[in-house]
Amino acid sequence: MRDGWQIKTLGEVCDVDKSQGVHENLPFVGLEDIESNTGRFVGSTQTRTVKSSTFKFTPDHLLYGRLRPYLNKVMLPEFVGHCSTEIVPLKPHPGLSREFLQYWLLMDRTVVAIDATCTGTRMPRASMSAVLEMKIPLAPLSEQRRIVEVLDETFACIATDRANAQTNLQNARVLHESGLNAAVTGFLTRDWRRENPSAGSTRQALRERLSRQSGRAGSREARSPVVDKPIQIPESWVLASPEQLSTHIVDCPHSTPKWTESGVACLRTTNFKAGALDLESLRFVSEETYDDRISRLEPKPGDVLYSREGGILGIACIMPTQLRACLGQRMMQFRLDTSVVLPEFFVGVLNSALMLSEVRRLTGGAAAPHLNIRDIKTFPIPLPPIAEQRRIVELLASITYETEFLEAIYRRKLAALGELKKSLLHQAFSGRL
Repeated sequence: MRDGWQIKTLGEVCDVDKSQGVHENLPFVGLEDIESNTGRFVGSTQTRTVKSSTFKFTPDHLLYGRLRPYLNKVMLPEFVGHCSTEIVPLKPHPGLSREFLQYWLLMDRTVVAIDATCTGTRMPRASMSAVLEMKIPLAPLSEQRRIVEVLDETFACIATDRANAQTNLQNARVLHESGLNAAVTGFLTRDWRRENPSAGSTRQALRERLSRQSGRAGSREARSPVVDKPIQIPESWVLASPEQLSTHIVDCPHSTPKWTESGVACLRTTNFKAGALDLESLRFVSEETYDDRISRLEPKPGDVLYSREGGILGIACIMPTQLRACLGQRMMQFRLDTSVVLPEFFVGVLNSALMLSEVRRLTGGAAAPHLNIRDIKTFPIPLPPIAEQRRIVELLASITYETEFLEAIYRRKLAALGELKKSLLHQAFSGRL
């Protein structure tokens, strides 16, 4: 600790000012009106009377949200108003800068320490009596102002860099989405088609596929795609339905798996990401449960899995090699006729903006969103010749690689900026800034 600094309890350098009552003709501040981390007021300064009791505050106060998970909501008001009783008005003593106190409250270790004082099961709240006993390093007032000035300037630069990185990250995702949509509608391979006029048309291949399918004993005619709006595709392409392209379409068992500590993997929609499975957080079932859940069709490498219910809706991925797993809930499985459609291309179509617009149109159930299996079976799938599909899959792999590379760069930058803020706050309150 540098010369002139002191260690004080928070209660020694500020007061909890609870001027409680029903306040009229004053702007109201709720937790939703304070932006996390920045403390910016995003509400309205129009006067508002709240029937329940509130706390009154002035520009001399600091407003602190004591309800978990809003412990990083700290606001420096510039007007007289009243606030929710979940927000505590702290009034610093003359030797404590409001801005210095704000930065201390936003410091990661302070947030963790205050979080540890929270009690209550449904809506945990920080114990302000315990918070007031916490120790705050207190620099002389002139030094506080200097530190605040340095932090303000540096954090403004960090905020700009962070906004730029977030914009670049979003642009990378948009680039991937636009590339995917261009691929599955034929725009990406227009030059390839001119250079490969002998690639042929998919109409004959699809007719032969449907003829083979209808010739099997007990089989019925596959339903054609249902098109809500015209879809522009090249002349050599056709629209086909998943039912026309699949040898098997299987819905998951409609039961909750009986989980075990180890055994055979059982997939959940939380494992789904566009194109591939995330196997970091697998759960397991017994061999007996596995056998029961694969009774209709055992997942094999190259099968396409699709989420059709819940919050993770409309995402397709491919069953990888060397994974033995059964289906959990809210998903379905396609086994494709690979003589007419490549699984990687089929997945690309299902994950494209073209198909996601169909998902939004067909999704039912506001509380529990879901897609009907019949609708999924008749999705309009743009289908190029198999040779063109191979070229599209190659191009999509390249686009995905470049996008993931860019995203990793911007995610690392965002993480580094977050760590820089933590480091600066630690230096500031240890007297090394």
